[in-house]
Amino acid sequence: PKQDRGDKLAEAVEWLTERLSAGCVESDTLEQDALNAGISKRTYRRARKDIHVVCTKSRFGEGGKWFVSLPGSSEHEDRGF
Repeated sequence: PKQDRGDKLAEAVEWLTERLSAGCVESDTLEQDALNAGISKRTYRRARKDIHVVCTKSRFGEGGKWFVSLPGSSEHEDRGF
């Protein structure tokens, strides 16, 4: 039901906000952590959109990696993005 989806999204937003409160996380790692926490890929992506996460690609490493952080976080600047 629709209410159940809303509850799952709210839980995913809470989980994601808490997970990113310590700083930015590599995107693939964060998505796998969400799946391990029982959050579907679709709900995880909706939660990212709802809280307007910032995705930044590293200039370093082979091909660069994507990192996710909360809006307003300046941590991506500290990582050399």
